[in-house]
Amino acid sequence: MASCRLLWLAAVCLLGSAWAEHRKLSPENLLVLTAATEETDGFRRFMRTATQFNYTVKVLGLGQEWKGGDVARTVGGGQKVRWLKKELLKHSEKKELVVMFVDSYDVIFASGPEELLSKFSDLGHRVVFSAEGFCWPDQRLATKYPEVHSGKRYLNSGGFMGFAPDLSTIIQQWKFKDNDDDQLFYTRIYLDQNQRVSWSKYFIRLVYIKSEHVSEAGAAQENQTVMIRSWFSPELF
Repeated sequence: MASCRLLWLAAVCLLGSAWAEHRKLSPENLLVLTAATEETDGFRRFMRTATQFNYTVKVLGLGQEWKGGDVARTVGGGQKVRWLKKELLKHSEKKELVVMFVDSYDVIFASGPEELLSKFSDLGHRVVFSAEGFCWPDQRLATKYPEVHSGKRYLNSGGFMGFAPDLSTIIQQWKFKDNDDDQLFYTRIYLDQNQRVSWSKYFIRLVYIKSEHVSEAGAAQENQTVMIRSWFSPELF
């Protein structure tokens, strides 16, 4: 039975907003980016739900040879970052554009752009990464993460979003091989104290996402009871 993650951004615990005021973001200024080299069943399912909810999606790498390693078994995925780095350069001056990058083989949408942007705006941070309960791929870095009292502790690179100039600035640091690990790249940036100071304006936040398994028949079964929840303390930035 095939399964996929249900992408459902819904805030259940908010800290004080990092923006001076709540901003209403327009769906016209939302671009979803994903990476896929072939049209698998999971990819087609992802695209069907994107169409159903009227998302604007651009697929990176379709039809190209995958050189990013066997990410289901070991480290890899750097090829996605290379594609994303190039694409974000085109949008680096678009201050109002919000970009979401998300995997497509095991993800579907569960709500429309308006709700997604509303929840993102409510979080009050310019860049948001998903989080998980396991420190991958280098478990030695686990102790470098701040302690959390609830939610997930470790960065997950399978889904993140933010304003295009901010994401571009972060991702332009990529200078590694296609089969190097994308999650390790983002993790090291996040854990680098010097970059935390110099990038304080980005207010990077880790959140965790409600995840459900969806069968081929379309019946959703809840896999996790979590929605988006911030675990960051404001004083970290």
